Amino acid sequence: MNVRAVAFDLDGTIAKTSVRFAPYRERIGCDGGDVLSYIEKCDAALRKRMYAVLDEYERSIEEDCVLDEDFPRVMTFLSERNIKTGIVTRSSHRHAVAVTQKLGISADAIIGRDDTAPKPSGKPLILLSKMLGIPPQHMLFV
Repeated sequence: MNVRAVAFDLDGTIAKTSVRFAPYRERIGCDGGDVLSYIEKCDAALRKRMYAVLDEYERSIEEDCVLDEDFPRVMTFLSERNIKTGIVTRSSHRHAVAVTQKLGISADAIIGRDDTAPKPSGKPLILLSKMLGIPPQHMLFV
């Protein structure tokens, strides 16, 4: 496989964040299952309010995020080989940009849940492929 681009997840891969969904789940009334799927089943007005609460939650964890200690070496390795990089996350685009800026991370593209259907859908990786100009068969997702 000729890898020409690498896409990374954000929370728990690049950044160690204090993601604690229990308080958020309780606040929106989601007893279990996937939070984003739960929100999407709501009517438009409620969905908008729940996403606002999720945005507030994401802002609250941005201060405490820490860069994975090995990530700078990985980025140097990829850069030296002219391999493009992207971030694909179920977090909002705004949150991903805020975290990457705080941590001093530079990627060629960032895809958040509000840019296209969120993971586990393949749509974020297809969009990233188009943005980077790299065919999907030449991309690796970490």
